[in-house]
Amino acid sequence: MGEESLCTKTTLLVVDDDECMREALVLMLEKVGYNVKEASRFEEAMEVMQKEEDISLAIVDYTMPGKNGIDTLRELKNVKPSMGALLISGFSLNQNELKGLNNVLVLEKPFQLQELKDKIDNILSKTERKDL
Repeated sequence: MGEESLCTKTTLLVVDDDECMREALVLMLEKVGYNVKEASRFEEAMEVMQKEEDISLAIVDYTMPGKNGIDTLRELKNVKPSMGALLISGFSLNQNELKGLNNVLVLEKPFQLQELKDKIDNILSKTERKDL
């Protein structure tokens, strides 16, 4: 199975209140073949999760108004516990903050497209093994 076929059947959710960052992520991910949904805040992300059953991974910015990225991930994973997640942050996070969240990796800004793809591939490979 080629990488393209894996990407084309995989749906990701990007949650970031920064419109420029969110749009850049969506464009990069679509360019490499992912199906991408987007949300600008927690409430919108929850609406997308309720409508879209096939989301395999959420990419969430840590710093957002209202609920931060970790709180947002906790709520999203309550809806779909098997979903993988990537938390994006402009600073180092205390790993204790991620306690209780399975299959979550952190990607620090700034990052390159290859770093993003590698993290996504890592998370998705763990998610797929659990689904077998």
